Amino acid sequence: MAHAGQQSPEADTERLRSRYTCFFLTYNGHWSNAHFIFALDDVEALSIAIIMADDRKFELWEGFRFIHCKRCFQATALRAGMAW
Repeated sequence: MAHAGQQSPEADTERLRSRYTCFFLTYNGHWSNAHFIFALDDVEALSIAIIMADDRKFELWEGFRFIHCKRCFQATALRAGMAW
């Protein structure tokens, strides 16, 4: 329980969550719809996106920062600076 003037641990956790956007893709790679995901980090956001996607193709973004694209692992790796 938080005392007067203090925030509860739950409030701190909620405040630290970032808003990610999961764009679901059509068969030709265009965005079809989007859903917001609130997560503590990229790993949690990606885990949630994978569950939401249910084997559909998607892109995951945090603002203008690209996180992941299910349809194009090679492009994801190249953007991240990974060598093949």
